[in-house]
Amino acid sequence: MPYTGPMDTAITINADLLDEAMRVSGGTDRRRIVEDALRIMLDQQKQIDIRKYRGCLRWEGELDALRRATWLL
Repeated sequence: MPYTGPMDTAITINADLLDEAMRVSGGTDRRRIVEDALRIMLDQQKQIDIRKYRGCLRWEGELDALRRATWLL
């Protein structure tokens, strides 16, 4: 099983890029900025991967009833 805890690592990051990311996000913690960027990158890749299934999956149900469903709110 892979280790999933915190990992200390040394990486070289473009200072201008990091400064701009901190400025636009309002963040002050460099580690948090890098972690957020990694999460965003992974989320975007997952969305790209899901798009492969567009038009390939069959869905059965009542769309109007789903739109009226209050349990989704």
